[in-house]
Amino acid sequence: MKERILNFIIVMTLVAIAAALLMGLFIAAQVIPNPIDSESGKKYSAAFVVGAHANSLAIDFDDNSLRKEVKKIAETYGFYSGLAADGKPTSQMFTNENDEDFKKPGIIDSVIDFMTGAQKEKANEREEKIIGVLKSMKAKTPEVDMLKAIELAARQLSNRPPDEIKKIIVLGTGLATTGFLDFAENDSYLLYSNPEEIAEMAEKNAKLPDLTGITVIWYFIHDVDGEIQKEFDDTAKTNLEGIWRTLIINAGGEVIFENSRSNTGGIDGIDIYSVEKGYPYVSAVRAKLPPKPISVEVSPKNPTIRQGDDFDFSAFVVGVNNPSQDVKWSLSGNNSIATTIDQNGKLSIAPEETSKTLEVIAASAVDGSVFGTATVTISLTPAPPAEITHIEFNQKDIVADAGSNIILNVTVYGTNNPSQGVIWKLTGNSDPGTRIDNNGTLHIAPNERSILLTIIATSVYDGTKSTETTVKVIVPPGIVNVKFRPNNDELINESQAVKDINEWVEFIKTQDSGIYLFGCTAESALYDYNAHISRGLTRADTVKSLFVKYYGIDPSKIIAKGLGYDNPWHADNGISGSTWDEAKAERNRKVVIMSADDDYAKKIYNGAWR
Repeated sequence: MKERILNFIIVMTLVAIAAALLMGLFIAAQVIPNPIDSESGKKYSAAFVVGAHANSLAIDFDDNSLRKEVKKIAETYGFYSGLAADGKPTSQMFTNENDEDFKKPGIIDSVIDFMTGAQKEKANEREEKIIGVLKSMKAKTPEVDMLKAIELAARQLSNRPPDEIKKIIVLGTGLATTGFLDFAENDSYLLYSNPEEIAEMAEKNAKLPDLTGITVIWYFIHDVDGEIQKEFDDTAKTNLEGIWRTLIINAGGEVIFENSRSNTGGIDGIDIYSVEKGYPYVSAVRAKLPPKPISVEVSPKNPTIRQGDDFDFSAFVVGVNNPSQDVKWSLSGNNSIATTIDQNGKLSIAPEETSKTLEVIAASAVDGSVFGTATVTISLTPAPPAEITHIEFNQKDIVADAGSNIILNVTVYGTNNPSQGVIWKLTGNSDPGTRIDNNGTLHIAPNERSILLTIIATSVYDGTKSTETTVKVIVPPGIVNVKFRPNNDELINESQAVKDINEWVEFIKTQDSGIYLFGCTAESALYDYNAHISRGLTRADTVKSLFVKYYGIDPSKIIAKGLGYDNPWHADNGISGSTWDEAKAERNRKVVIMSADDDYAKKIYNGAWR
């Protein structure tokens, strides 16, 4: 009997101990932090887009705000993925789906970690593991397709449970240079474009990612390196944020921009990513304001025209960034409906016109609020008795530099004191900024590439009498500003040369026929002509190799040639009297870049420019 009682007591004791242990585990489980976000009660998932590429400041992985986001993943055993935002974001992607360190432990292990203090230590290890993965994700492919990268990041979150917090964390400048949103394309105007219009265009072309239920946190937008990629004005920076904000919101997401760099005290002195450090090239974004008309000049301004005559007007649209020269012509003040002006600016005055004056109006086709006018006096008297015999230019062999202004004038010859009034016309220019005004002043645009302009002067009173002349334009070449050692083919500093040539990368890409590189050297007194050509060619080939090696330019697009000391840009040799003058020599020690479509460049290449 005693034995049975003893056994009963032992069993009940074991049951009580087991119950106590289970109750303890239950109580402990209630006080141990669960793998959910403490604020919302939801699990945390994040997809990282890492913009570690050339033209960017180094990412501050110790930023306080960024660290808080990473810590949430680590403490809640959350899901995370990462990809590098380069030209092909799919080239490297990572997720922690199979990482055992991020598997939620069982209740016993959780209790043990909590009781021993290992829980916090393991969370810190997971945090550093995430940071380590992110640091390893650097660009491998040239350029940046940020919109595609965000789309891929959204896909990583698309299969996550709907009750999770979902965030895309972007680390980068926001300057995409390829794909649908290419800020670098043809000196793009996108940075100053209307964000709503860009978002509408993206939606129309099915380029908006699905960001429903996702918050995008963007760190270090427009933090460029300041060397390869120059900083922009505040307007461009604000608009860059506006473009991405509008795209993300229209895609169904929310967005927060964080630019604190809280642990670095700003961006001064921060390391930069670069080609020299193994990052593939990224095209520089040369943002500029879109073309904008400011005023319209109608020529001539105050002509006198007889009843029944026709007269041709011209118009020039003045503005920024080569505005469209298209105008819409209109007329006011006429009493006869047969008095008209067509859309080429040709005014026809009806024989029965009774008005004494007309107003000719030319309005910008882009912005009708921008217009210019001319006042026409209608002559009701017979043609003047004067007879014009011919017209002659008063200047001969006219030569002018691109970017300069010259005043042209003519003499109108004939009987009975003929009027000296003429209508000026310009042909042969390649830049719409090159023009001639009513007074005969020729304005040659700084970027004019045509080496020969034709100027025509036609009598105001006798349109059959005209004359023409040509103006030879000295076209400034582009200088690839790399430094060579004197009397040597060696670069002074290859790393610096790589930075110096970056400004020409986009120019080369836009030239369908390629470009010429003309190598020039200095000393006509110390080396013979063939030695100059040989050294010039070697220097041109050196620059060509930089474009190919560091910027991936197709070598077939670059034609290198060495020039002798009689090249078009040879200022003088390196000798002043009998003394060597290094400053003079340095001016000739250069490589010149020109479009292969440029007629002047073709003449230089073929030796026909002399």
